[in-house]
Amino acid sequence: MAKSRPVVLAILDGFGIWREKRGNPILAAKTPNLEFFSRNFPGVALQASGVEVGLSWGEMGNSEVGHINIGAGLIVYQSLSRIQFAIQDGSFAKLKIWDELIEHAEKNKSSIQLMGLLSNGGIHSHIDHLLEILNILAIKKVSRPVYIHVFTDGQDVSPKSALTFFNMLEKKMQELKIAKVATIMGRYYAMDKSLKIDLTEKAFLCLTEGKCEAKAKSPQEVIDKNYSQNSGDEFFEPTLLDEKGLIQENDSVFFYNFRADRARQLTDVFLKQNYKKMLLATMTEYNKDYPLKIAVTPQAIHNPLAKVVAESGKKQFHVAETEKYAHITYFLNGGTEKAFSGEERIIVPSPKVDAFGYVKTPEMSSYKITEELIKAIESKKYEFLAVNFAATDILGHSGNFEAAIQAIQAVDDCLGKIWTVLEKNNGALVITADHGNCEEMINLATTKVDTEHSTNPVPCWMIAQDLKLKNPGEPNLEPIIPNGILADVAPTILELMSITKAKEMAGRSLLSEAKPLVLK
Repeated sequence: MAKSRPVVLAILDGFGIWREKRGNPILAAKTPNLEFFSRNFPGVALQASGVEVGLSWGEMGNSEVGHINIGAGLIVYQSLSRIQFAIQDGSFAKLKIWDELIEHAEKNKSSIQLMGLLSNGGIHSHIDHLLEILNILAIKKVSRPVYIHVFTDGQDVSPKSALTFFNMLEKKMQELKIAKVATIMGRYYAMDKSLKIDLTEKAFLCLTEGKCEAKAKSPQEVIDKNYSQNSGDEFFEPTLLDEKGLIQENDSVFFYNFRADRARQLTDVFLKQNYKKMLLATMTEYNKDYPLKIAVTPQAIHNPLAKVVAESGKKQFHVAETEKYAHITYFLNGGTEKAFSGEERIIVPSPKVDAFGYVKTPEMSSYKITEELIKAIESKKYEFLAVNFAATDILGHSGNFEAAIQAIQAVDDCLGKIWTVLEKNNGALVITADHGNCEEMINLATTKVDTEHSTNPVPCWMIAQDLKLKNPGEPNLEPIIPNGILADVAPTILELMSITKAKEMAGRSLLSEAKPLVLK
C-alpha cells in the first residue's frame, strides 16, 4: 500500500481561546509559532464543553471527555450527564448494585464503605451522586454501618473550598441519620495516576489499616490544620477520623468516582490484595479487565479514529508524558486499553515533583515528548501520529501565572520544531485542545485565582503547505464563535489521510473551512 503523508494530531491539553487579556497567560506569552499558524492556515473554534461533548448544559469539559470525543468522531454522552439523568428519572435508585452492597454487608455482618472525590467539579465525581447514594441507602433502611472516605479536591474546584462540600455532606448525614466520615485525604494521595505508587500505598494503608499521617475528630479540624500548613485541599494529608470505619476484608466497598484514569491506581492496589470476601464495586467501568461489579455501564464506541486508521492498514504512533498517557491512548481510542494493530505507544515520564506541583519545571516533559515524536516522523514508519502536551493544562491548574506562561512558550517552541520536520516530509499538523483552562486563570467576578477548567472554545488549526491561506488573517478582538465540535476532529484527520470515516462518526471534516482563526 502506498504511503500517504504523515499527519500529526497535537492536543494542547487545557488550551482554550479567550479574548480577555486579564488572567490570560496565552495572550501574555511569546508564541511566534502559534501566531504564524493561526494567521496563515485555516482554523475553526470548537465547542469543548456542555451538550456538544455529551455533558450537561454549561458543564466544563475535561481531558477524558475531550479525548474520547476527539477520538470517537461523534458526541459521546458522558458518565456525568448519564448519571444525572438517571437520578432525575429515578432509574439510578433502581440499579441492582445498591441491593448487592446492602445484602453483602448484612450477610457478612460488615460495613458499607463509600470512597471518592468530594466536590461538585463534575470531572471525576460529583457530590450530588454521593448524596443520592445516601438517600437510596436510607430509603432501603440499611441496617449495617455506612462509612465515607473523602478525597478532597482543590484542583477541579477552588483550591480551598473543602468546607463547603463537607457542610453539604454533614447536612445530608444528619438529615438521614446515616453514615460517618472515617478518613480524609487529598486527591494527591488517593487519585495519583503517574505511577507514584508510594502515594497510592499511603492512601491505601490509611483506608484499611489506619496508618495515616494524622488523626482528627472532625473535618473542620482537618481543614484548619492543613490550611495552617499552607496546604490546599488537593494535598490534605491522609487523616483518620473514625477507626471503626476502616475498610475490612468482608466489607462492601463502592468507589463512586465515575472517571477511570485517577481511580485505577488505587483500585489496582485493592485488587492485588486478593480479598476473598470483599464486594468491591465502582460507579463506572474503570478497566474492561477488572473483575468488579459496576453501577453504570459505558456507552460503546465501536470505531474510534485509531481503529479506523489501523483497519486501513496504516501504522500509527501515540506519545504523551505520564500525566496524560491514558488520554492519548485509552480515552482517544474510545476506552480501549489494548493498542490496535500497527499502533505503537511511548510513555515519557513526567518530572518528579513535590506537593507544590510542576511550578519549578513548567515545561514538564514537552521537549522529551517532541524528541520522540520527531524521531517517529523521521523514521517514516507512521502515517498518523498523536501527541498530547500536558503542560498547558497542568500549569493552568497550578494558579501560577508566570509558570503557565513558561509552559505555553515551551509548547509553542515544540510545535515549531514539529512543523519544521513535517514540512520537510510534506506532512500535515492538526493542532487542537480537549478543553479550556490555562487561558482563564483569574475569575474576573472575584479577582481570585482560577484553577478550574473553563467553558471557552478551543482551537483547531489545520496546517499543511496545500492548505496555506492566500490572504493571512489579521489580529482582531472580535468575540470567538464556535463553528464546530470536538467530534469534527477525527473526520478531519481521516480526510487528510484519504481514509473514509466510520459510519458512526457524526462529525464533519473541517477542511472546507478556509478562514483564519487568529490567536492574537
